[in-house]
Amino acid sequence: MGKRVHIIGCSSRSGTTLMNELMVTCFQFDGSAEHEHSIFREYDPVFKTFCSKRPIEAEVIKPLLHIDENLWVIYMLRDPRDVVSSCSHRMNNGAYMGNLGLWLEQQEAVKELVDEARFITVRYEDLVIDPNRVQSRLVELIPFLQKKCDFSQYHLNARSSEKSIKALNGIRKINSNNVGSWKRHLPQVAKQLECYGDISDELIQLGYEESNNWMKEFSSLEPGSVVATVEERKFKKKLSKKFIRYKQYVLYWLNTYPSLNRCIYKLRSGGSPKKYIFVSYDVNL
Repeated sequence: MGKRVHIIGCSSRSGTTLMNELMVTCFQFDGSAEHEHSIFREYDPVFKTFCSKRPIEAEVIKPLLHIDENLWVIYMLRDPRDVVSSCSHRMNNGAYMGNLGLWLEQQEAVKELVDEARFITVRYEDLVIDPNRVQSRLVELIPFLQKKCDFSQYHLNARSSEKSIKALNGIRKINSNNVGSWKRHLPQVAKQLECYGDISDELIQLGYEESNNWMKEFSSLEPGSVVATVEERKFKKKLSKKFIRYKQYVLYWLNTYPSLNRCIYKLRSGGSPKKYIFVSYDVNL
């Protein structure tokens, strides 16, 4: 495999799709996945640089960073209150997607990754407030990146897939309108706090709050009845995935050898290697 940037997130609705579109639009990559693409999934070895994303993979990253010296991981961190109050893609009829349980689970996994040199945390809030500053930081931390245009100009240059366009609800100029949007969804946040408890310590540690005074918003509020559609993974499912993961790690390690990578990709793609291309769509900006 070549040099790869893989984008993960603290939950669904954490900004991974936006970051992926920024990376493949504003930097030079030989190839990119159309939309969701697991870190364990092979890609055509003809690509010397590749960008992919899948939100919920923090718990599998650490061994892969040790196995593969050509892997860089970007972790999208977002205020959990905004995560759980962010409505989903149009295809899901505006349902809430995230939950605090999933956010807390991913954050726990990330604690073991913060000191890894090729693991980069990007705050969603920083990205939408000052995208070019975040881009400059990524250039410093990922040495093979070749800039094509500024993050702030991405909407003028994007050639996104239909799936990404739906996830983003259209291609438009980056803005910070959704920072702090949880204040418009207080019943939903209250429901999540009822399920998972006070998260003030986490918010203070991450710099989202200075104290627990924000909880006063919920002192006389009835929790909402809407439950997030993304539920916590059950124990049996987690256990079965643990056994499957050993196989995935071995295959990933084998794929780091160029000659084996070509054979494995051909076998697992059914002998018909899939090319990853960008398609242009007309979108109301």
